[in-house]
Amino acid sequence: MTGRTTVAPTARTTVAPAGRTTLVQRERTTVARSGRTAARPGRTTAAPAGRTAVVQRERTTAPAAGTTVVPAGSTAFAESGGVAVVQAGSATPAQARPAAAAESGGAAVVQVGPAGSAEGGGAAVVQVGPAAAAEEGGTTAAEAGGTTAAEVGPAAAVESGGAAVGQAGSATAAEVGVGSEAGTLQDSDAGARIARLARLAGARAQRADVRRRLDADVVAEMGRAGFNRHFVPIEHGGTAGSFTSLTAAAARVGERCTSAAWVATLFAAHGRIAAYLPEPARHELWHASPDVRIAAGVAPPVVRARAVPGGWALAGEWPSVSGADFADWVLLAALAEEPGGAVSRLFLVPADDCTVLDTWHPLGMRGTGSNTVRLDGVRVPAHRTVAREALLRPRAADAARCHSVPYPLVAALMFAAPLVGAARGALADWIGSAPTCDRTEDVLARSSGELRAAELLVRAAAERADSGGVEPLAVAENVRDVVAAVELCGAAADRLFKTGGTRVQAADDPVQRRRRDIEAGASHAMLRFGPSARSYARAVWGA
Repeated sequence: MTGRTTVAPTARTTVAPAGRTTLVQRERTTVARSGRTAARPGRTTAAPAGRTAVVQRERTTAPAAGTTVVPAGSTAFAESGGVAVVQAGSATPAQARPAAAAESGGAAVVQVGPAGSAEGGGAAVVQVGPAAAAEEGGTTAAEAGGTTAAEVGPAAAVESGGAAVGQAGSATAAEVGVGSEAGTLQDSDAGARIARLARLAGARAQRADVRRRLDADVVAEMGRAGFNRHFVPIEHGGTAGSFTSLTAAAARVGERCTSAAWVATLFAAHGRIAAYLPEPARHELWHASPDVRIAAGVAPPVVRARAVPGGWALAGEWPSVSGADFADWVLLAALAEEPGGAVSRLFLVPADDCTVLDTWHPLGMRGTGSNTVRLDGVRVPAHRTVAREALLRPRAADAARCHSVPYPLVAALMFAAPLVGAARGALADWIGSAPTCDRTEDVLARSSGELRAAELLVRAAAERADSGGVEPLAVAENVRDVVAAVELCGAAADRLFKTGGTRVQAADDPVQRRRRDIEAGASHAMLRFGPSARSYARAVWGA
């Protein structure tokens, strides 16, 4: 791949508590297009001595040397619970009991390192579940560098009736039931696909928070759930879907992982923006699939585009581009000098022409990987750009509703939905921890009431976007309601955190993480109350 690099930590050893194994995890130093690892179908990547090799995809291929295939139903499990391991340098199971985590009759593939590998020379790692759990298109459930995503830790239930998975941040895609077929957020199977994404994202939420980026298989599941294509025009194979279905899906995923819901929602939202590009650009973007991933830096621009024969040249940096590591394309805003003066335009750039700088080190929303994108004199043809002001008007006279509403009516709405989900998750976690503060009933009633009000406000705003008026007052009311909802979510999460006791001070406590996520998300320019209040006042008084 050319152009795009992400600097990641070098190999490191994770020391587990007594009774658990130790895992050596190697991280990739480059991000392949579409978030794919270097693994290819039916192959095993090479790894240094003492390290693991990436597991194979769904091909029926002989395992690499040093790999033992243990049939489902006879897999050995470590005392730590739910993770199959073998003694270093041997194929003898560490403990014989049926494989509870291997689903659908799939085999557990155990990578075996040299003697002593479980204590410092490289860990024995496992992938549990059906072979088809690997992502489509050559991506495996393993994180780059040949290490599988499976780690050690006690099994825990995922949602009511969900599959058992490892400790937060350690579940394999197979354990949570990764799907294989892409669909939409509005078809009959949407609920099951959204639930799968939520389970997988929730199992990896703590890991994403620590690593400051989502796992590749979580991002792939967003496409299968239908997020990427949600606002893609029907003529390009998309859904041209509703705001109600998107916000409901985003909130559901946000209950488990705010960062995953944020990125998934933005992949959908950016498809809506890209629909305003000229037809040649849309064809170039979606001719192969409506599920391509589009990241964006479309805030009011400071970078200037330079006119060149046939198009424009871009050089500069765009901060806070969520999901940039996994994007296929990036939409970037820049000021273009035209005969009438500088015009704010959006430019569609292949992700391979971008460099992603590791600059995202926030307190909350850490898993969004909202790093800085840099371009060094990249040329963008004229057909891959559109004026930002075009987003204020219908895309075409006969455009779908989602392409007819003005951008300000819906921009804040899509940022708010993941935060509503985060507040739901915080309340559920707080209730489950059996708090014992002296005003437990008051905290429960106030926080749940605020959350219910926030949900109603966001739902009403989505319904207005789908079928209501688009006059200035309606736009101002939508923004007002959405921003008020986010403030209610923040108040509820703050109260839950402050009454959670010493437990919530732990770095991996989910109430604390969700509170950080809501505070970070609420700081987005689209969700600030002051500007929305001024817009609403002007709409009411005509000032």
